[in-house]
Amino acid sequence: MLWIQQVDVIYTKRARGAPAATMRNRLPRAFAMAAPAAAYAFAHVRQLERGDLEGVPVAFAVERVSARTAAAAPEVEGDVGIALTAERATLALRWSPAVGQPPRAARTGIALEPGQVARLIINGRVSTHDEPYYLERTINVALGAALAPDVFVAAPPTTIVDLRADLF
Repeated sequence: MLWIQQVDVIYTKRARGAPAATMRNRLPRAFAMAAPAAAYAFAHVRQLERGDLEGVPVAFAVERVSARTAAAAPEVEGDVGIALTAERATLALRWSPAVGQPPRAARTGIALEPGQVARLIINGRVSTHDEPYYLERTINVALGAALAPDVFVAAPPTTIVDLRADLF
């Protein structure tokens, strides 16, 4: 089984400094998964900044965006390339313009053995016509013959690949 969970934290300049940044840094970067019986599962969770308009304090709202299962893992899931064999999953974290600036070199060859969990992190600054925003994307990946719904929250990940850049 291969499970991937993408957790996006989306915020504006209002949440860059304290006390909102303290709150943002304490947000969970992993959640429990549903317990699908399929060989592959993907879930996308978004945490969006709310408030600080008309004196309302900043808060973050959790939104479950999507979830799907399949009989086999795809070769690409969002920003992650996947090469799956019976013995391991080899991952590649790729930067995409959807993550925002600045661009980063891809990180390839991240090996994941059965029973292991990887956490891949990337961030970016996105310019829009309205208001620029910041995105921190955490991608949790678990591989195993059987996976518990709390696989991403029960213990620290085996491997962490952090491609975050200084955005300020």
